[in-house]
Amino acid sequence: MRRKILPLIMFIALLGLSSLTVSAGAAAHVMASPQQVYVDGEQADFEVYNIDGYNYFRLRDVACALRDTPSRFSVNYRENEREVIITTGADYIPDGSEMHADADNSASAVESSQSIVLDGYRASLKAYNIGGSNFIKLRDLGGALGFGVHYDEQLNRVVITSSSGFPVSIHFIDVGQGDCIFIDSPVKEVLIDAGTAEYGKKVSEYIAPYVFGSLDIVVATHAHADHIGGLAAVLADYQVDMVIDSGETATSNVWKSYHSAVTAEPGCEYREDRDMVIPLGGGAQFTVIEALDGDDNPNNNSVSAVFSYGGIGVLFSGDSEAPAESVLADKLWDIDVFKAGHHGSHTANSLPLLNAARPEYVIVSCGKGNSYGHPHAEAMQNFAAVGATVYTTMVSGTIVMNTDGLTCNFNTDAAYTGYGPVPDESGIVRSAPYVGSSSTHKFHRADCRYAESVSDKNYVGFNSADEARAAGYEACRTCNP
Repeated sequence: MRRKILPLIMFIALLGLSSLTVSAGAAAHVMASPQQVYVDGEQADFEVYNIDGYNYFRLRDVACALRDTPSRFSVNYRENEREVIITTGADYIPDGSEMHADADNSASAVESSQSIVLDGYRASLKAYNIGGSNFIKLRDLGGALGFGVHYDEQLNRVVITSSSGFPVSIHFIDVGQGDCIFIDSPVKEVLIDAGTAEYGKKVSEYIAPYVFGSLDIVVATHAHADHIGGLAAVLADYQVDMVIDSGETATSNVWKSYHSAVTAEPGCEYREDRDMVIPLGGGAQFTVIEALDGDDNPNNNSVSAVFSYGGIGVLFSGDSEAPAESVLADKLWDIDVFKAGHHGSHTANSLPLLNAARPEYVIVSCGKGNSYGHPHAEAMQNFAAVGATVYTTMVSGTIVMNTDGLTCNFNTDAAYTGYGPVPDESGIVRSAPYVGSSSTHKFHRADCRYAESVSDKNYVGFNSADEARAAGYEACRTCNP
């Protein structure tokens, strides 16, 4: 955990949404609060009630007061479902009824029968209906939405501090033909995958300047070596507080090494992926979105998640392919940045997902001269169809995104508009869809695990399986090209 000093943000109750429930009991004691309220240093006219010792604020008043800050959120109602819909980062449009404290309506206070849905997930936020409006405990609301709450006892003031736009960085670490993302959020850090085993120490050393004490969350998207291979080294070098993976098992030595490291990690909470929201502090949150589990294709079991901070959202989907993306598309909202699925493969990055997410930027993590031909032309065409700017680690190396919750920028402007890999240091581009070995006279699909083991010296590229057979090459029995 990074022990950062945030202006009043450290007063936030960093609680999971499920811990915000207030127990039912005897009749509540309700009275109008005599305290003054200040928002970002300016006095504001709120209708506030003290209920059993806690200040409750009208939800629309808070949305109105924070509408021009990184902590902004919208409020809507679904009458038929009796739901209050809160969407973080969305614009709130005042209707003129906000910020008036003209009467004492404390006698009308009753527990609200409406459910509260925060960013698509039901939240256990206690609400009272007072004078026909929903009032919510301010501390709980601040903890869930990421604004600071402080009580100045000497001046008898409630002080609300919007998210200060504390800089957040997301690092798409260059691990060759693999995935690794590090999120340095206001309070907690998240590491998603760590490339192959050879990159484990590189990843550990890279994140060291950002991690003080324990590493809060590690996500292993799925059981393939180019994602989890380096995690054993990271787990050996850091105390990790939480590990999230798909629950998928494998027989490979790489997975066994990862699993042993997780099992041996002291005090580490293990979670299988499911729909859940994890507050990261300072208004940032990590939303895990359940797509597929138990699919025959391990790629489709990848853990998918959205990092949100203010109005900025970043989608990570591991190697999820079109079947999993179709599930994700039904659960997604507009995001700003998409870490391309499956290294920019044509099997992922489908238009239904991209049309649902509408990313402005896409980051492709792939290696120079990779034998898979990533990023594929079909994926690049789909990115172009939604108007996204594409950056790749094979061109730019490690890509760092910085955001204050309002805007984002990158440490590169080298947009990639072609397709296929750029040459590696040897000048070789292995972009053919079928890979043959001149030493074994066998050929494979480019995405077969055995294709990667074919040396440059023995590499023979084919445009079709028929071409390979005509040249006298035998089909691999694993990938059945």
